[in-house]
Amino acid sequence: MFKKKRYYDSIQPIEELFVKIGDFYTIPEVRIAMVPLLYAKTLFHIGQYVFAFELLQNEFCKRPIYTVFLYFLGKFAVLSDPINFKGTAIGILQECMRSCVTQRKAKIQFYLGLAYKKIDQPLKAFDYFEKSLELYKNKQYCSIECPPDIKDTMNDHIKEFYDLSQLRHVVMSKAIDSKRKKKMRQMESLESSKGGPQTGNPKFQVSKSEIDNLKAA
Repeated sequence: MFKKKRYYDSIQPIEELFVKIGDFYTIPEVRIAMVPLLYAKTLFHIGQYVFAFELLQNEFCKRPIYTVFLYFLGKFAVLSDPINFKGTAIGILQECMRSCVTQRKAKIQFYLGLAYKKIDQPLKAFDYFEKSLELYKNKQYCSIECPPDIKDTMNDHIKEFYDLSQLRHVVMSKAIDSKRKKKMRQMESLESSKGGPQTGNPKFQVSKSEIDNLKAA
């Protein structure tokens, strides 16, 4: 709550700085990237998701060489509350994978996994989380360690996925075993019927070919 209040307190100064950025800074990197990103981050944290997304999209359209805008657009779309932004986030982050710097790919894989997790696609989330962890381990792709909170999120989902897969395997095995036992009982009943006198209504009599077919099933 305190952190959110700080963002509310900073929204007016950062807006003024964004509007008058040319009067304060001559350094291109500050004017072009840092201030718009700070402004977008502030908008996001006070719940103004649409304004934050529009700001990042406009900045990226003006300067497509700065893929950092695209990255934060995808990241914020994943972390936002409304579920309808998640599909957009996936498309943006997949585009980021093709154009962003190598050092950011581990984070992109994480946010792709998180997006799929939030839309109930655990298998795809599992795949992206595993890829992200592998990239974090490879210093050629990522020079920093995986943040503990991100690492815990990915490891928890991977463990949960393995546990769920194991549970499904047990349930399926039990179902197959039950079906097999049921077939065996049917065959024993048919064999018994075949060995006894075949009297009564012919529709209840079973031929040898029917028994053989059931055994082969």
